[in-house]
Amino acid sequence: MIFILLLLLICKAYVNVVKCDVVNSGLPDDLSICHVKNKTAQYECIQEKFSNSDWIADEGKEIHLRIREDFYWHPVKRIRRECRAFPKEEREALFAAINALKQDTSLSPNVYDNFANMHTKRMIYSVHYGPNFPGWHRFFILKFEELLRKVNTNITLCYWQSSLDAIGGIARKSRMFTEDFMGNGNGKVINGPFANWKTILKKPLVRHFGNDGDLIYPYQIRNILKKQSHRQIVHPTADRGTNLEAIHNNVHSFIGGQMNNFETSSQEPFFWIHHPFIDSIWELFCTQLKNRNKHPQDDFVISKSKMHKPYDHMDRFFPLRQIDGYSEYFTKHIYEYEKYPACPECSNSPYLECDTKHNRCRAIPVGKKLRKVENQQKWIETNHLSSPQHDISVMSNNGTMDDWVFVPIKIIYQNAINRNIRYPYITGCEYQDNSTDLCEQTVAIVQSNGITYRGSYKNYIVNDVGIPMWSYAFVGVRNPKLGTSRAFVSVTDKKGEPCLPYFLSDGDSKYKSFSGSISVTDADPKIYVNSVGQKELIDFAFDPLATDSLDKRIKMLFRCY
Repeated sequence: MIFILLLLLICKAYVNVVKCDVVNSGLPDDLSICHVKNKTAQYECIQEKFSNSDWIADEGKEIHLRIREDFYWHPVKRIRRECRAFPKEEREALFAAINALKQDTSLSPNVYDNFANMHTKRMIYSVHYGPNFPGWHRFFILKFEELLRKVNTNITLCYWQSSLDAIGGIARKSRMFTEDFMGNGNGKVINGPFANWKTILKKPLVRHFGNDGDLIYPYQIRNILKKQSHRQIVHPTADRGTNLEAIHNNVHSFIGGQMNNFETSSQEPFFWIHHPFIDSIWELFCTQLKNRNKHPQDDFVISKSKMHKPYDHMDRFFPLRQIDGYSEYFTKHIYEYEKYPACPECSNSPYLECDTKHNRCRAIPVGKKLRKVENQQKWIETNHLSSPQHDISVMSNNGTMDDWVFVPIKIIYQNAINRNIRYPYITGCEYQDNSTDLCEQTVAIVQSNGITYRGSYKNYIVNDVGIPMWSYAFVGVRNPKLGTSRAFVSVTDKKGEPCLPYFLSDGDSKYKSFSGSISVTDADPKIYVNSVGQKELIDFAFDPLATDSLDKRIKMLFRCY
């Protein structure tokens, strides 16, 4: 027999949502006959019963509401630039934000070291020495950038284009190793923004630049971009001279100190400007693949390494899988790279000059006079706009919004490369003839059908789930002030398959499977909200890069795909 979960609203309020006692109660006989082991058949049987609602005893007015919830990134993406193209105030703000994370002890021993310490131990072998290298590091530095933006919302990482320092034999005279940028390059770091830093092991930050390794040369980048597939540029199948990871390793060795050991490299601030440059090279390569109609995810190299399987979950970043690092989602929605400095302007940086003989930019070394620049680039004021957005709009309503209350739920999109996600039109869309592309963009439909009232609610969820993620959504049920409010709640995917429903009972620490049926009363405090305006959107914000955690305000969870 299918049971319903009766929500008795008798507990302490949390914003507009509360903990509450849950009591099981049987479904009406008209629905309980649908109980079968096959979830899809059970769902279809229940929906068929709702198509003929003569069994519903309520004599109140019939109500129907259709809305859409849009989850998206602001169309203005943040822009990462070469570090020497940053104006002084932007560069100093970036360094200040890094130091702020180092001084923030809300996590042990501090936020910076707590996060950097992910790049150690077993992780080294799952994120290096194989095809997972570029994708995992892309997400790692993006998550670090998100931490910085909590300090200053207009911060973006810059990339250190070390090839500008490699040409002309001036590597050991790079201004990146001065107090204006990253601090001295030999011995204990005693000047610059990271002077006298101590690592998580309470050891001083040290460097031995130029004793080993090398920087990246322009010809190495050109050779990588001549290749046709990832098999030619990732370990262990890369062609000679175009192994992106090996070229990256040389710079770690060149800097030396903590940077020269993968176990400690992320403790060095250079890590966070070196890896964006590697990511920018990879992005150029991926763009060329897409221009040849080959998606990077379809080009993931199948390695013999057990730690680099495409469909295994990323270490530390569940529910992402290793192949999700190759998704275009990140550079499609969140950030992009400014083109590399080019002659004659060389990004209008006083630290760069044009080598007219070879028509390429190069770094101005220590000891040589800086270039006078009249129109140096400004801090990009719109970088803060690159953030997740969440909007709600009403499609149709045969009554008023006062007829409804809205219960927050969580939807988890588990597998971003599930073939059903790529299905062109969502099953069950009522707007096929509409001029909008709603039916194509919708990835899930949240629905409720009244058990004790005649009415239905549909919420079209528009979201680019190019990576596994979760989001909040709202399901409407009849306002209990109008009468007994009991409803069957469901979420379906593109193919019309029901997503698996789970419920969090009061006092539990994990969700458990349930039938999808709920009952809401008018007792205080309430588990629902009376409107879905800006306050509610802020209370249940969309953040696809956030770590998923148990939110006891949310009683219903649905797993899709």
